[in-house]
Amino acid sequence: MLVNRVEGPVGLVWWYAHLGVDTVRHLVRCGLIALLLGLVAFGDLARADLTLFEADFDEFGKVPNTTGGICAAASAINGLIYLQNHYPSLYAGTNIIPDWNGNGIVDFNDQVTSRDKMAGGWTNSQGTVRTGIYGPGTAKAIWEMTYYWLADFAPSTTLLGGQLRSDQSVYSWPDAKNLTRVDPKYPDWGFLWDSLVDSKAIHLGILPVAGGVGHAVVLQGLSFDDNDNNGVWSEGDVPKQIGYVDPNGTNEAKWADVTFESSGRLRFKWWYSGADFYIYRAYTQQADVALVPEPSCLVLLVSSLFVGVFWLRRRLV
Repeated sequence: MLVNRVEGPVGLVWWYAHLGVDTVRHLVRCGLIALLLGLVAFGDLARADLTLFEADFDEFGKVPNTTGGICAAASAINGLIYLQNHYPSLYAGTNIIPDWNGNGIVDFNDQVTSRDKMAGGWTNSQGTVRTGIYGPGTAKAIWEMTYYWLADFAPSTTLLGGQLRSDQSVYSWPDAKNLTRVDPKYPDWGFLWDSLVDSKAIHLGILPVAGGVGHAVVLQGLSFDDNDNNGVWSEGDVPKQIGYVDPNGTNEAKWADVTFESSGRLRFKWWYSGADFYIYRAYTQQADVALVPEPSCLVLLVSSLFVGVFWLRRRLV
């Protein structure tokens, strides 16, 4: 700013007075900035750490859905491929993904054929006919066909478990001793987190909040605000995001912010339609690690000390 200059003693007094005003203004501005930075730093320190866990996306199958809609079969196979890749020594001597065309190489074509067999049925080596998921296409059929697939192609390797709504009878389901009926009726975050950390394949059934046709995906990652800053999920922590492998788009993991409703439903926006969906069932397949050495966990587990300053990963759908 250009100002007129005043000469002599009067000018000197004026100059110092003028300089003082500017200095005071400058100090006030600096003080306000310092105060704001201090408040931000204090707020960051007071916030919970962000904890994120992702299974290795490259280990999951990338078998797509079909126009006819056999997402449960595709997701079941994509989850089994994850187990095969994560525990190669355990599944090396099995046919968890069979060589259907007999060319001596289990490739993507065999994975796609496995999806079709899981959906429409197969006949095992003893001549027993399995109906496939899309006879009835029910939650029971998804459980049963996964069980029979493992019994036929990778026996005594994999433990089944899960959570299902409390009003669903599982009395006649095979090997359902570790399938828990939960009340409230929805799988809980703690179960999903523990299953993910334990390197299980987690087959999720999701339904639109507004009603309509459901979908099936495989859980790939979760993140939460760790309010007690202990590095593990516990009551009182706040769920933030979910990542999943979707047969409707297998090029990358899909991530979405999550909301917990008062009913216990875990809700998020499905990337494919933008509609709100919720998780109504979670089936897990766990390698029997007693049969193999403990595998090296391909894990990204991050705690951010200043979560207000940086998100290590945030993907919006």
